[in-house]
Amino acid sequence: MRNLTDTIQAVNSVNTNLKSKSNVVDINIKNLNISDSSITDETKNVLLANIVNNLPKTTVINEVKFTNYK
Repeated sequence: MRNLTDTIQAVNSVNTNLKSKSNVVDINIKNLNISDSSITDETKNVLLANIVNNLPKTTVINEVKFTNYK
């Protein structure tokens, strides 16, 4: 596992049509290959604690998924 951290500088929206824009988002984290559920839970908690300050107030995080490909 890598001991690196990244900071989120900005969250950009590509969608400019405000009528069809959803304020509910999913976060997909791919290829970390972490099998220990306690580490993924802690990663999820740290991510949610840090990202909440950078998102618009109306944005709701629906789910955080960890996906490992072979």
